[in-house]
Amino acid sequence: MDEKEKEEIQLLIDTLNKLFYDIKSNGGPPEFKKFVSQKKRTGDVGLSYNNVRLWLNTLIDLKKDLEEEKSSALVNLAKEKFKKYIPKVEFFKSKVQHFIEEKTAQIDDQRVFTIYTYHEVKRTKEPLLQLGVLFLHRDDTVDYYNPIEAPVKKFSGTFKITKGNIAIVDLDSIGNVDVKMQMQIYYREENLADLFLGSYMTYHNDRIVRGSLVATQFTNEKKVESFLTGYNSNKAKLAQISPVILEFLSIRKYSYKRVPDEIYSIAALEKFLSSDFHENPEKRFIEGEKPSIIIASPNSSISSEVFSKNQSIIDKVKNSIEARFPGKLEIYIKSEQMPLDYKDAIAPPSLKYIQRTRIFFLVYTSTSKASFSLVQLGWAMAYCKQIVIIYQKDSLSDNILRLDTFKNLFTFYQIGDLQKEETEKQILGIIRRTIIGSLKEYLK
Repeated sequence: MDEKEKEEIQLLIDTLNKLFYDIKSNGGPPEFKKFVSQKKRTGDVGLSYNNVRLWLNTLIDLKKDLEEEKSSALVNLAKEKFKKYIPKVEFFKSKVQHFIEEKTAQIDDQRVFTIYTYHEVKRTKEPLLQLGVLFLHRDDTVDYYNPIEAPVKKFSGTFKITKGNIAIVDLDSIGNVDVKMQMQIYYREENLADLFLGSYMTYHNDRIVRGSLVATQFTNEKKVESFLTGYNSNKAKLAQISPVILEFLSIRKYSYKRVPDEIYSIAALEKFLSSDFHENPEKRFIEGEKPSIIIASPNSSISSEVFSKNQSIIDKVKNSIEARFPGKLEIYIKSEQMPLDYKDAIAPPSLKYIQRTRIFFLVYTSTSKASFSLVQLGWAMAYCKQIVIIYQKDSLSDNILRLDTFKNLFTFYQIGDLQKEETEKQILGIIRRTIIGSLKEYLK
């Protein structure tokens, strides 16, 4: 076998590998197979993608046979087979070029939107943000891509605008899992808006899931990919999302009907979130499957008698909450001592709970020196929790007591107030108002 023949067969192998890569970069084998199927229906000559994969394997085997040169008869037979693949590869190459031309034309004739939604992975309690990618084609058909972790990776469907300028996107899943999805979005032409608010609903296995969404038009020349992100999963992506979008989606009770239809920019959404429209304009966060409550109190520098008193107050509060909201909340008792290690001091064990809880209780009685529970209070303030402080008279400084002026975030009660039935009702009312967005289906 001469060098020219070796180069020719290697060129065919390299050409096929490049063509397979081009197909993968333009939608993958499913898109190419759909393209071939459409051409067959119009009378064009088709070919099988799987058969072409076999061509590659055959050419690799023929190359080995030619290089080994077992006998002149086998070498000549291999040469004859090899030559038959030259027109086949050229034919495949022309098909792939036609496929890429059509895909490029489709890309030029479509709009791309990123869709942000709240998401919870099955069998886990961790809340996540999902970014999906919606391709709106000129013929008003759409393709929607989920992250690879999702049970359904792709949806296809239709897009229409109602008289009220609401975009309705009806989607059906592609693949073995049958899921129907509809998006409803306040819509106006993209040159007049950089953000769109709406809601989505999915129907699968006799279960309806509904939530809010934020859509933005994607104009970057780089390829956009869907992803899931959260505090413990793919956290780097979380930092790439606008804090305003995070805040809006973390208020899970909102649907597009609750949102004024004049919001079409990040600035307008930020103004809306800082207004008096909702009860707590402070920065929100993505919470767990069950809203959480932390109860903290001093754990050192107190006598055993005071410790027992604190514990009885904690038990009373905890039992009252559990009786009113059975099974609906996660309650954590976090009475920690001041850490000795620097790393533990800046990131104590309770911090990860404080970051993701909605309501922080502090039960505070007299101590011989400052308690670590005040540091926990500082963390709670930093993460803008609803904070309830139950304290013994003269145990807190005037600076802390002055926080009572921030009525939307702080509520103070003296320990003696707990004996009043009205106090218990007020505390339970605070909890109910704070978690109503998550538990509105359960709380009546």
